[in-house]
Amino acid sequence: MQSDIFPTGCHGTELTHVSTGDSVAMFGAGPVGPMAVHSAILRGAARVFALDEESDRPRLAADLGAAAVDFADADPADVIGEATGRQGVGCGVEAVGYQAHDPAGTGAPRDGPGQARRGGPLHGARIVSH
Repeated sequence: MQSDIFPTGCHGTELTHVSTGDSVAMFGAGPVGPMAVHSAILRGAARVFALDEESDRPRLAADLGAAAVDFADADPADVIGEATGRQGVGCGVEAVGYQAHDPAGTGAPRDGPGQARRGGPLHGARIVSH
């Protein structure tokens, strides 16, 4: 895990310039996602949302300090919008694959610093381009 998964998650937060006070959405909470969550928190993110359709995965990321969002049970746009006063997030780290950068069409991140993409496609994800 040290030589692959953590550096991959860490690199995603580096590419999006996650910094102190940021709100961040992690798309995908498989092996790379929780490491990206941990990295975002280490970089000072104020709020991190871990989104996945597998119910056990967001809970794992929650153990690391993220707000877990199981998009099979809740609309991520509603969850993130409500939690951020409809401001959205400033950064999005796609920890599943380039084809699934916005599962369920959350519209995150808002216009701003950008996104980083890591990994492979998320089954059943809807692709939304910004």
